[in-house]
This record gives sequence, structure tokens and C-alpha cells, in this order.
Amino acid sequence: MNAPNAQRPTLTPVAELLGDAVMLCLRHAQPLVITATAGALVGVGFGALATPGTPAGEVLWGQFIGAVVFGLQAPVWMFVSFANEGSIVDEESPLAYAVGVYVGLKRLGLEFFVLGLVVGTWTALAAMLALIDPRFSFVWLPALAYVGVRFSLAGASITRETSNPFMALARSWTLVQGRWWRTLGAQLPVLTLSAILVIGAAALETQTGSRALGTLATAAALGVSAPLVAAVSTALFLDYRKADLAAASAPPPPPQAEEDGGDRGGGAG
Repeated sequence: MNAPNAQRPTLTPVAELLGDAVMLCLRHAQPLVITATAGALVGVGFGALATPGTPAGEVLWGQFIGAVVFGLQAPVWMFVSFANEGSIVDEESPLAYAVGVYVGLKRLGLEFFVLGLVVGTWTALAAMLALIDPRFSFVWLPALAYVGVRFSLAGASITRETSNPFMALARSWTLVQGRWWRTLGAQLPVLTLSAILVIGAAALETQTGSRALGTLATAAALGVSAPLVAAVSTALFLDYRKADLAAASAPPPPPQAEEDGGDRGGGAG
């Protein structure tokens, strides 16, 4: 009789993981939403200062502004990381909150900007190829989705392990290996909510013709969705890391099965 295989560490159910992430954001809604909204308002407002005259220019400018906004969201990810450890900036102290935002921008702002720029470059390439020939969409859209999910835990990696954005991308790629569909399933609800809110903000700007109102609406949309994205990504990162550490530290299976099989083989001969 063969010896049983070592039990693979179990992962947290996706529904439980999502519930915990939502509750974390609700418990600390004030600093998370204020920080995310303010960062988005500055970034989107800066983006409104220029209007590229070509479709390719709009794509490139849009991805650059996306990287700027992501860099300004670094304190949100830092606050989420702190909250997972049971502590967060003092919500009752404006000074402590301001210091927390400053520290987050100083320590992680550039790293998150570079991370957003790298991922945005890949996205811009796919979009520009689709502009050149729509048939490229059938190839690049699936590739864009695949790479996006594989890189989706890089922000959590920056806040939890390394401040190097390229190492964080590699770390995310490794952690999601064999867990792509699970990662997509966990992130899809918050990404869908984010897309609905941002599209709604764009529709509001189109209907009213007010760019200022559209900027405010977009900042509010990101203020709500960005903390949820950070919370879910961080929860996935911690869950996968815990499982991998448990698997690495598990004792190897006993060699009894192999030895018994050899003895039986020898006796049969």
C-alpha cells in the first residue's frame, strides 16, 4: 500500500476572502476613501490639463496618467497592509493621518508609479495594435487579461516584501502560477465595480459636457474602488504566500512506500 501524499495546504475560500477584504475597507473607510479620492483627484486633474490630438496620443497620455494616479494611491496600499496587521493610521488625528500619507508617498510613491508605467506600457501596446488593426484584439485582449492577472499582486508585494517594482512583478507572476482562475474570480467583482463606476463617471461628463464634473466623478469612483482592489489583492497575496510557506516547510513523505515496493518486487522475482 502506497504512503499517502503530503497534504497540500488549503487556501481561504474566495467568498470568505472577499468578505474579509470588504469588511476591512468598511472598518477603515474614512482614511482609505479620503486618501484614494485625493490621489485620484490630483492625478486625473493633472491629466485634464492636456488633450492629445491623436488616438495614439490619447492612449499613451491615458496610460501615463494612470501610472501617476497609481503612484498617488501608494498610501492606500500601505494603509491596507497596516490594517491586515491589525493597525492603521490614527483616524482621529489629522496630523497622524497626514504624516501617514506623506510616508506612503515618500517610501512607495515612485515604486507604484514605475509599476503602473510598466503595466500601462503593455496595455498601451495592446490598445495601439487594436487601433492599427481591430483583428489584433482577438490576440491581444486575451494576452492582456492573462498578463494583467499574473501581475495583479505586484502592488501587495511592494508593500509586504520588496520595494523593487520589477521584483514585485516577478513575485506576483510566481505566486499566481497555477492559481490564475482563482485570482481572476476573486478580483473580478471589485474590478467590475470599478469599471462600472469609472464608465459611469465618463458618461456623466459626456452628458453634462462638464470636464470638471467628470474629473470629480472619476476621482470619487476611484476613491471607492481603489481601496477594495488593494484589499483583495493584499488578501490574495497573503493567502498564497502562507500556503507556499506551509508547503515549503512540510516534511517530505516517508520513503516507506518505495522501499516496500522494492521488497515486494524482489520477492516476486
